[in-house]
Amino acid sequence: LMGLYEGVHYVSSCRPPESWRRRCSVIVDDYKNTVSFFNGCIIFLGSLDHPSLLAGKSVVHLFFDESKYAPDNKVNRAMPVLRGDAIRYGCSHYFLGVTITTDMPDVLEGEYDWYFRYVCLVDPQRILRIAQAAAELNSLRIRLVKAGRTRTDCGALKKKIAWYEAGLLKMRKGQTYFINASSFTNIDILTPEYVRRLLDGALELHDFLKSVVGMRPGLRRDTRFYIAFGERHKYTDGTRYGEPAESCLDLRFLRRGEPIDGGVDFGNQLSLIVGQQDGPLYRLHKNFYELPPGWFRQLADQFLAFFLNHEEKELNLYYDRAGNNFEKQKEDYARKLKQAIEIDGDGNRTGW
Repeated sequence: LMGLYEGVHYVSSCRPPESWRRRCSVIVDDYKNTVSFFNGCIIFLGSLDHPSLLAGKSVVHLFFDESKYAPDNKVNRAMPVLRGDAIRYGCSHYFLGVTITTDMPDVLEGEYDWYFRYVCLVDPQRILRIAQAAAELNSLRIRLVKAGRTRTDCGALKKKIAWYEAGLLKMRKGQTYFINASSFTNIDILTPEYVRRLLDGALELHDFLKSVVGMRPGLRRDTRFYIAFGERHKYTDGTRYGEPAESCLDLRFLRRGEPIDGGVDFGNQLSLIVGQQDGPLYRLHKNFYELPPGWFRQLADQFLAFFLNHEEKELNLYYDRAGNNFEKQKEDYARKLKQAIEIDGDGNRTGW
């Protein structure tokens, strides 16, 4: 109840007492980077940057700390050591399990979030029942201790405890528990002043929400597309003179005898991006957009004027579900844009 004391309950990186060693189920020749316990358990300490430290080991449970710094490919290489003695330890719900701890990761800063794949494995109702059964078992054990002090007959109580232990073991086996805790869980020790100081300027809001509140970070303001967009993202080799193309004749890489593709985004701003497959490359040739009061007619007129000299008048149009709104009334956006491209403003067919 008072915790574990080094030298009494465990020793680090040194040979443990012989009575401890006799309880250990594995043969250990080198106790460097180990923690040995009085009940025979031993923890091997290793680093994913030095996998040779774990080579040849056979363990029944893995602990990963600061996992946000560990790429998943290195983690996967460490998993084969999880192959302990099923005869001796297979009855434990910790057998061949994994315990992972870390701060909230930020993938935009080069950190890793591979362990979030375990979230979908959690059965919340099962976990709730496990917690309720464990709480009841703990209360029964407390009653047993108190009864032992008064020398009360505990036969029935011991049977009930054994029944709960067996049932709880069955409930726990194969289950996954995932918790995302914030610093407010420890607010009694940290104090509200600590959190207030961080919020008032010690941390940016992005870092505060991630590190203190425990929220998964979204895009930082300085990494969003429009703010981060710069000259290095612009390409000027798509036209013959490095200037914006005025018609499809100015496009260097356009295959005028082949169909073209169009991607449409429907909304307050209508956007149409036209591209074409070019061997292993996919080239985006032109972007059209229209703002109110312009609408489908104006967007189609831009497209028709630019691709007037395109020989293969076949456009493969791609759009999201918004393009199907009002489809039953035959007033859907995709249909309106298609009609505006096939028939010009004067009512003549365009050949597209």
